[in-house]
Amino acid sequence: MAKEANAQTKVKVEVESIWKAVAKDLRFIAPKILPSKVKSVEVLEGDGFSVGSIMRFNFVPDISPRGYQNEKVVELDEERHRVGLQVVEAGRFDIGFKAFKITYQFTAQGEKETLVDINLAYEMNEGATEIPAEDLLKSPLTVMQCFEDFLTAQNK
Repeated sequence: MAKEANAQTKVKVEVESIWKAVAKDLRFIAPKILPSKVKSVEVLEGDGFSVGSIMRFNFVPDISPRGYQNEKVVELDEERHRVGLQVVEAGRFDIGFKAFKITYQFTAQGEKETLVDINLAYEMNEGATEIPAEDLLKSPLTVMQCFEDFLTAQNK
């Protein structure tokens, strides 16, 4: 059965900066902001930021049994600042997920602040150990904090 988990956070970065970093430059920035987790990001199909593009996140040792996770851009709305990524191979599947999609919606909250809505849509394999929604949301919330820190440092 499919489930959803939602969270909100605010980042002290203008909406266009966080949007560009997540939706267009993710493959370049992820290894910089998460060096203890992401070794590199390769574009396997497409350009890495349009719908249908597939990126391979190569993890540092011990993060994932196969050492990588392939994610496909399944939603990209420039006007609404909304991007959706779906895991299509390894990574989350190796720990019991049947399906896993994350969607970020960015909304300006002033000149230097952005509201980030995070939606996880997922399904566990039968018999897999259920993971509490709050635990699933810790990672994307941490990632948004890392993006904020990186972009703030870049603007100094």
